[in-house]
Amino acid sequence: MSHLNHRWTNRIFPSLVVIAVIGGVWYATTHRAEDTPTTAASSTATPAIANAKPVQKVDAAAEPLATPLVEKLPGKVKFTVNATKVTKVQKVEFYVSSRLVGAAYSEPYTVSVDETILQPGTHQVVAKVYTASVTKDTPPADFTSSVPAGTRPSSDAIAVTPPTPAPGPSNSGNNQSQTTTPTPTPTPSPAPTTVSLPTGVTATPGTTSQPVIALSWDAPADSSAVSYQVWRGGVLLASGITATSYADNGLETAKTYYYQIVSIGSDGSSSDPSNTASATYYSPAAADSNGGSQ
Repeated sequence: MSHLNHRWTNRIFPSLVVIAVIGGVWYATTHRAEDTPTTAASSTATPAIANAKPVQKVDAAAEPLATPLVEKLPGKVKFTVNATKVTKVQKVEFYVSSRLVGAAYSEPYTVSVDETILQPGTHQVVAKVYTASVTKDTPPADFTSSVPAGTRPSSDAIAVTPPTPAPGPSNSGNNQSQTTTPTPTPTPSPAPTTVSLPTGVTATPGTTSQPVIALSWDAPADSSAVSYQVWRGGVLLASGITATSYADNGLETAKTYYYQIVSIGSDGSSSDPSNTASATYYSPAAADSNGGSQ
């Protein structure tokens, strides 16, 4: 309101004489409207923020994929594929000696396996990258596995990768007589058997103070499975299981776990994963606090 009165006064009285008495002396000053400074509307400019340069995505079909990284951990081997720059990755599967050992569905694309599923020696790991448009294998990576002390490989442990034979001597450009090692006739490998996946997988939490989830499943009707692998959350939990049940111990209370079962054939081939079963273990105290429900 004072601002409006001031503007009205400036328009009616463009020039005013102000008289004041200070210490018995008269003073007169002239006040003009144009002498009054005007306040311009101010605005604070928002500084431009430089956007971070986005990662340039490439098509897996057009660009070579990186070799899997292998990291040795106590009793385990960890495999990682850097697919950050690949567009629309759906999942990454890891194969050791042509056997599926795990899958990752988000970055970082990493799987860890227990060394007891590997025979001691040199192995090769290959990752299969699935995108919306193509499925492509990475170059293989060699690594050496050693069974931890006090343990032994499981009954269906993955065999070592045979070494690539060195090329024989060549006689080209050499007049001296040399013995050429004859190339052996390769023995045809038997066709891999088709292993059916197990069905009816269930997960039942225990009701005692011991944290356990009991798993059970139905064997394939064609009896093609000789053993089974238990997977929890996409990570291999146990292998060489000949029964159709398994108890998962040492769990955290009030945490949900997800399981799948894979059949293993007599030649080491594996089936597709079974249906997913889940369960949540509650300790008796936690169950009471939740109203006694499991």
